[in-house]
Amino acid sequence: MPEEQNELTGLPGAPILSDALAKELARHLKADAPKKTKKTASNSSKKPEVTQDESKQALDQSALKVASGAAQSDAIGSDNTATLAEVTTEDEDIKTEIDDPQTDSAVDDIVRQEADEVLAAEDARRHPAQPTRPRGFWRKIGHFFATWWRNKWARNITILVLLAAIATVMAIPQARYFTLNTVGVRSSVSLSVIDVSTQLPLKNVTVAVDGHQAKTDSKGYVRLNEVRLGQQTITIRRVAFAPVTKEITVGWGSNPLGNIVLTATGARYTIAVKDFISGKPVADVEADSGVAAAVADKNGVITLTLDANTDTSGSVDIAITKKDYRTETVSLNLATTESIDVTLVPFGKEVFITKQSGKYDLMAMDIDGRSRTTLLGGSGNENNNISLAIDTAGKRAALVSTRDNVRDTDGYLMSTLTLVDTGNGAATTLEHAEQIQLIDWVGTRIIYEQAIASSSASNPQRYKIMSYDYVTNAKVQLATANQFNAAISADGMVYFAVSHTDPSVKPALYRIRPDGTGRQTILDQETWSVFRSDFKTLKLQTPNGWFLYDLNKGLEQSGPATNFQSRLYSTNGQHNIWVDNRDGQGVLLDYNSAIGKDTVLHMQGGLAYPVRWLNSKTIIYRAVTPQEVADYAISVNGGEVKKLTDVTSTYGFSQTN
Repeated sequence: MPEEQNELTGLPGAPILSDALAKELARHLKADAPKKTKKTASNSSKKPEVTQDESKQALDQSALKVASGAAQSDAIGSDNTATLAEVTTEDEDIKTEIDDPQTDSAVDDIVRQEADEVLAAEDARRHPAQPTRPRGFWRKIGHFFATWWRNKWARNITILVLLAAIATVMAIPQARYFTLNTVGVRSSVSLSVIDVSTQLPLKNVTVAVDGHQAKTDSKGYVRLNEVRLGQQTITIRRVAFAPVTKEITVGWGSNPLGNIVLTATGARYTIAVKDFISGKPVADVEADSGVAAAVADKNGVITLTLDANTDTSGSVDIAITKKDYRTETVSLNLATTESIDVTLVPFGKEVFITKQSGKYDLMAMDIDGRSRTTLLGGSGNENNNISLAIDTAGKRAALVSTRDNVRDTDGYLMSTLTLVDTGNGAATTLEHAEQIQLIDWVGTRIIYEQAIASSSASNPQRYKIMSYDYVTNAKVQLATANQFNAAISADGMVYFAVSHTDPSVKPALYRIRPDGTGRQTILDQETWSVFRSDFKTLKLQTPNGWFLYDLNKGLEQSGPATNFQSRLYSTNGQHNIWVDNRDGQGVLLDYNSAIGKDTVLHMQGGLAYPVRWLNSKTIIYRAVTPQEVADYAISVNGGEVKKLTDVTSTYGFSQTN
């Protein structure tokens, strides 16, 4: 039988009729035999009579061919069209001979089933099944959610339930806070604590909430982070004050609680603070005993509250502090509640030259005379041609003298530039030159001009403008020329005018940064002199007339300068100090750019020039008379002047112009 079917299909391995198919065909043929016989008899006049055995044999052969052709068509395709045509032709012949719908349907079902089995077997052969891996926990979870998401009704109902649950949680505060706290959401609480009687902030007050605590700063402010949301209890405690406990609701954000007032229960002491220079009250001064602290009001009065149980037979040391002032320590007598007075001395050192020892010594002291010390003792080689300039921070002194007794090849005494630390007196020698002139301090850089020793008058590099940074120890040459007509600094830049005597450089006015970068030509012609008329303006004199150079806007033609007085500018440019002569006396004036006018600070015989800013409010000036050469201090806020000390006359910045 297999060989016969292979021959019929013409394909190797063609499927054979299974026993089930054969039996099913036989059953259907037997059931339909009488009908077919009758049908045949009625048509005997047209066709020869076909017996039952012959009909069965014909159907067997037809079914076999149809099954083989169907399997071949599904599994292999349409490659053997001749065989399929033959099967189709023979099938039509069988249909002609036997035309029964029920039998045809049964045959079609069996053939289709057999064809499916053949195709499945072929697929299994070509693609062996992979061993089934056991489904893990996360695969089961993923399968569950994938199945859930593909189910439209389950998905929509679940989303609606979740939205309803979220809405319910957000609508009920307790539920909302519980949920947010559970997922780790935290907030913060901030407040300020003040004294109910003075209405001033209280420092070092302990504030606790939700297991977190912190202390208030000098402004009475405190902020606590990582606080859970919802109902919380906050506690505010400070020695010598009644504690405060209150219930709060912590929500989203920073939760500012505003001012919390404390009521004093301890002993109260009063301290009045004034400025050493002006004699005026100093506000916002802090007093701290280590346990208790308080801040001065606008009248400079501090009300300090100590624990009522403190032993009043003794005393307590109180630190009095404020920015730009020296810290003072006072002993508070606890046996009395009378107010005590404290004078605060502006921070900064008076640095000067004195010859009291017979040599030119560099000295430093606080402006009230305390902590007087010798920074650099004179060598005995100095002459009276000495220049001294202190940086704006008061940390370094630039000293030009002949202290090293160094001479050039022609035997002339050379100048020495020495940088001195005003804190410990450490000295660094920067230069030896035929001539050294200090131009200015720009931050931590000293700008100076030097003349090369033993150089000819025609040397194109006879003069140099140099910059030295005492923080980085970087020394930079900013410019070189046969001669400079002017050299000045303004608003952090260095300006210099090259003379026509230098054949290698075109005479012009230039500017450059103190680090040697950003060189730029300001005026492309010779400039004879440069004057600084205000913080942002330079006046330039040239062979072709006067020019005004605005540091922000640029250059324009102008009239001549009218004021040639040297001015001492504050670091922010709001104040500039200068000296005028009126009625035979020197007048110290403060030009305030914020209000656009001068204010007379002081008039004094022999008032010569401003020396430097001690801090943002205090100026040191020098008076020279037949009786004395001395430094004085005065505040821009007014008040009386204070004589600091007698000094030896020195030069400051040359600001060559």
